[in-house]
Amino acid sequence: MSDTFTFANGRSVGITRVSPLTLQSVERSIPRPQPPLQQTDLGPEPNYVHPDYVRAMGEWSAKINEVSLDTMILFGVDSEIDAEAVDAARRKAKRAGITLPEDDMLCYVKHICIGSLAELSTLRNKILDTSLPTEEKIAEAGDGFKSNVEGQANPQNTGAG
Repeated sequence: MSDTFTFANGRSVGITRVSPLTLQSVERSIPRPQPPLQQTDLGPEPNYVHPDYVRAMGEWSAKINEVSLDTMILFGVDSEIDAEAVDAARRKAKRAGITLPEDDMLCYVKHICIGSLAELSTLRNKILDTSLPTEEKIAEAGDGFKSNVEGQANPQNTGAG
């Protein structure tokens, strides 16, 4: 299944299904920080409010979000890349002293196609809608399993006794 997504700047990309297992693998690929242990009357207990742990969890969460977005783009967007636009963006980034993704598709979509946070959110939702089952998609798929043959339960089967 492939849909098209058009950005406000007129650029269009194809949207393809991303396996939920691919999306789930992101969180497993980045180890979750472990809270420091604090000595209590009951022995060592994890301290989930320790400032270092709270900071580490914030950094972990930000990294998960970044890698999730990159994964969604790499697996869920299909497009010809405007190499001239990518080169121009990289030249601008170099002058500004910032680093853009080395991957051309990520650079193209994140820094040339997406023009606002609203577009980013809409693109992400479009990829997820294409990839994940919805109640409507499940109902449509279930309709394909229905039979035109009417059946009747065996009247001698009284159920478990």
